[in-house]
Amino acid sequence: MKTMKMLLAGVALAGVTAVNAYAGVITVPDTGLSTQFNWNAGIGPALDSFSLTVAGPSKVSVTLTDMFIAGDEFALSLDGNAITWNTSGYVGNYFQGVASNVLLSAGTHSFGITLTKTAPGYTAGTALATFGAVTAVPEPATYGMLIAGLGMLAYAARRKKA
Repeated sequence: MKTMKMLLAGVALAGVTAVNAYAGVITVPDTGLSTQFNWNAGIGPALDSFSLTVAGPSKVSVTLTDMFIAGDEFALSLDGNAITWNTSGYVGNYFQGVASNVLLSAGTHSFGITLTKTAPGYTAGTALATFGAVTAVPEPATYGMLIAGLGMLAYAARRKKA
């Protein structure tokens, strides 16, 4: 009976310590969103915008990849404010920009995509935008509590044998 209580206490402790810092649920999209968009008017106002609704503080990653003629480049904005790409450049001959760990507060947010450079001689094109939730990384304190809990269970088991 005593062992069962210790085991249940350990399971309860593990459940409490498993909460991540930015574990906000992305409600739109549920597991991520990939969407293709087109343009035919060259450089100008935002090509497209995408809305994400989050229930609590969350982090999202955005990847934008040119899919038509090499030479197009893009800018990204969140709620009207420019976001700097964490990495950008060319994969093969096609532009790819990645904005990772973009922090979102609870509510609905609008991502805007703007064409900043076109392929020479072209005013039309196609690109792919991918949005995905960033998996929270456990904090060192979580590991410390896990080790302490396992140590207490080992101590209790050893004490019972003695």
